[in-house]
Amino acid sequence: MDDSHSAFEDLLRVHASVIDGIVVLSVSGELDASTAPWLADEITRCIAGPLAGLIVDLSNVNFMASAGMSVLLEGDSTAKIVSKWFGVVANSRVTTRPIELLGLDQILNTYSTLDAARSDIATRT
Repeated sequence: MDDSHSAFEDLLRVHASVIDGIVVLSVSGELDASTAPWLADEITRCIAGPLAGLIVDLSNVNFMASAGMSVLLEGDSTAKIVSKWFGVVANSRVTTRPIELLGLDQILNTYSTLDAARSDIATRT
């Protein structure tokens, strides 16, 4: 991780892992205007990689501003351009409420659990 991102570690943590050939970005902390660019960089890096898809797991996010939702939409759009699958796990009021209020659940592949996202992607790839 470079120095520009280390300043945000107290606010947001992003951990990448590979499960069943899919990248899972586990996100925790606050997703706002100051931390969203970091997540955007990680999403872009993962989509550019060789794997077929990406799941962004927001299960441990305790605050999500509009900047975070914009990053998710941009990630979904970028993934579609390069024919990769993109899904979001949102299972708390902090993440599901804004996603649903803005109708993003009609655009994004959203799931209440990581297992549900993994199961769905297994049928699509």
